Amino acid sequence: MIFVRSVLWPGALVLLLTACQPQESEKAEIATDELATANAGPIKTASLEGQWVVVNFWAEWCAPCRKEIPELNELDKAPDIQVLGVDFDRHEGAELTGVIDRMKIQFPVILEGQVGDISLPWPSVLPVTYLIHNGTLVDTLQGPQTQQGLLKKTASQ
Repeated sequence: MIFVRSVLWPGALVLLLTACQPQESEKAEIATDELATANAGPIKTASLEGQWVVVNFWAEWCAPCRKEIPELNELDKAPDIQVLGVDFDRHEGAELTGVIDRMKIQFPVILEGQVGDISLPWPSVLPVTYLIHNGTLVDTLQGPQTQQGLLKKTASQ
């Protein structure tokens, strides 16, 4: 029994330490020259270079999503930060603009057909916020975010 412990413990420690290593950043490329939005007109992808791009997946039925919307509205006013929203429920047309109005979203919401042009995984929980800088996915955040917390994250990178 002591032998098994002495062999397994170092192996478990190695696995634990390698699992805790920081992972390499992933590319978060936008495969189009401009993104169509439901509420802000087209966004030229070249205008996002050098900025932090904060992509937030939300849904109207998601209480934590509704809680963070005012924070994201304020964050979108910060220099060198562009917030982009994605409706998890994939509404389109008047239905989407109605949801945007009801949720009082002021930042651009990407149209359903454009979401695939951004190389980000579709989330399995909400809300999810992706932080992208210079085409690199820097962080994936789950749960409601605050303006202050996101400003700290972008300033520390």
